[in-house]
Amino acid sequence: MKTFSRIALCGLLLLAGASISFAAYTADKSEVHIASAVVTGTPIATLTALVKNISDNAETDQLNWTNIQVGVSTWSVSQQYVQLQYDANQAGWGIQIRTGNQEDGADPTATGTTDDDITGLIGVTDTSKNAALGWEVYDSTSDYDSTIWGIPAAGNDWFYVSDSSQTTYDVSDPANLDYMTIVNSSGLKHDVGREAGSSPIYVYMEANFTTAEMQTYRTNKLYFILYHQ
Repeated sequence: MKTFSRIALCGLLLLAGASISFAAYTADKSEVHIASAVVTGTPIATLTALVKNISDNAETDQLNWTNIQVGVSTWSVSQQYVQLQYDANQAGWGIQIRTGNQEDGADPTATGTTDDDITGLIGVTDTSKNAALGWEVYDSTSDYDSTIWGIPAAGNDWFYVSDSSQTTYDVSDPANLDYMTIVNSSGLKHDVGREAGSSPIYVYMEANFTTAEMQTYRTNKLYFILYHQ
């Protein structure tokens, strides 16, 4: 082995500084053929959303916020999370979260006049008022950190829930769709990009009651949508 190493080194030394030329490439004749492949399979798109208590992981019927006090409460995390079980194999698949607070059947129907007024939970008595929603996602319930919550911003892995009636709502814009996509083939959405994760995944919700008035806030149009492009 040592002798071989010395020979190789000597060869390199002999070539150092030498001028090397290559013959010109000339194609004398060519033939072209077709190459093809057919990919077959069955498209898969299944999604189940289960609401469960953070306290005991027992299944329940809806997300709830309790002990909310006017003039005191700010951002507050729901006592429940949403477990998403899914399977997808189509190109460009993802799971989107949004509300539809001005869609047919919305109860209550948001009557706010700006994009910020129609998202999240809508006031039942005064439908021009709302409490914005935020979300974050984990691959395991054990990863959830109850000490990190608040205004969705860089560094805390919380994101605002968009509404389909917002003027800025545009799923044809890749950046907008990515912001609303909880998980896709690249992984779970986090502040630093996307991280590995697989079904089931766990979505935690928070709401902003900083300016909330004394009334009930709710939405019956919180969507989890499995899509493909």
